[in-house]
Amino acid sequence: MEAGSRPVRSAAFLAGLVALAHGVNDAYASFLSPLLPRIMDKLGLSIALAATLAMTLSLAASVLQPLMGYLSDRYGRRIFVVLGPLLSATFLPLIGVAPTFWILVGFLTLGGLGSAVVHPPGASMAARISEGKGSGLRMSVFSLGGSLGWAIGPLVAVGLVAWLGLDRLWVAMFPGILVALIIFPLLPTGRPTG
Repeated sequence: MEAGSRPVRSAAFLAGLVALAHGVNDAYASFLSPLLPRIMDKLGLSIALAATLAMTLSLAASVLQPLMGYLSDRYGRRIFVVLGPLLSATFLPLIGVAPTFWILVGFLTLGGLGSAVVHPPGASMAARISEGKGSGLRMSVFSLGGSLGWAIGPLVAVGLVAWLGLDRLWVAMFPGILVALIIFPLLPTGRPTG
């Protein structure tokens, strides 16, 4: 048992949890591309501005990853693994209600930060090199979670927009927030040693 009588979770179980967090995060991160034509029409954006939106999301999701990896090593991975999907789930569904280009850029930046936050600690927690044999398999489970999320996200976004309209895409935030709240207590506390 861990300190505080919390049960010790197996490395495979933890890999599954962080794969779920990764999948949820990447599902939201994939909302922009299929909805870009609708957003362009709504806001009257040129192709150049639409490309700027895609670049904004990509940069927000990647540039700060080394810093987030450092911070998660220093302060503990648990909060980062949960904060990433929370950011993505909160801000990326708001792209449908953004009234201006610059507010949309803000939503994409904040939502994209979710990817920067979750990827380094999630991969580290999933692999758990210190657990010995099987780290490659655990890492592949983490990667699979993200790939499945990336594949399913556009279908969810397009389906919700077809059903509820672009301005009600915000309802998509609730499942991601719920998943983050469910996995938080299941992740190990404290600063990981592996």
